[in-house]
Amino acid sequence: MAQASFDQGAWLQRIGYAGSLEPTLDTLHKLIFAHSHEIAYESLDIMLGRTPRLDLDSLQRKMISGRRGGYCLEQNMLFRDFQLPTNSPPTKAPNAMSVRRDSPRHMTVLPGGGSLARAR
Repeated sequence: MAQASFDQGAWLQRIGYAGSLEPTLDTLHKLIFAHSHEIAYESLDIMLGRTPRLDLDSLQRKMISGRRGGYCLEQNMLFRDFQLPTNSPPTKAPNAMSVRRDSPRHMTVLPGGGSLARAR
């Protein structure tokens, strides 16, 4: 089975973001804000006894095309698959991304109901 690829255009449309994708900390803050204000925290599947599926295809089907929310791990897993365009090598940290080639990595966390971008 082929691995799904992140549909950046569909995600940006879903979160209503049409701004710059320049790899800056300001862009990262704006993306986190848009994501956390358009994709609600939701734990319905867990409350109904359903095991959450964390593969990219399932996450996109649920939160992007299905226009549902997700619980914190689902939200962070989906956001993790978005990468700002940089020449930096990918990181192995689950929610870290470089916003500039010469910048430190920044941890991104999408807690339920809020947003945070912190330098590590």
